Amino acid sequence: MRTELVICGKSYKPAELTFGNLRKLEKMGLNPYELGATPVSAVTAYVALTADCRLTDADQLLDKQMDEVGNIDEISECFAEAIEESGFFQQLLGTKKKNKKK
Repeated sequence: MRTELVICGKSYKPAELTFGNLRKLEKMGLNPYELGATPVSAVTAYVALTADCRLTDADQLLDKQMDEVGNIDEISECFAEAIEESGFFQQLLGTKKKNKKK
């Protein structure tokens, strides 16, 4: 997991996709099962979670990032890494093998 995500020149600790944070994403209207269907909303919600701000503020951060940097690639990559590294999220989607008790 990355230890830093720079958005508009400010450093943030990237949000991990824990149970509590997935619940927060759901409260923002993001369905974890449909991330691919709503990638713009997903990235916006992840920025809101990481920057601890409202969705409208995250929209403004993303607009500013596009104006200043010309892309949101680092943000999108960080979000993708958070998804891949979240054991809880992988269990939720059924993409992680369950540990069998012996």
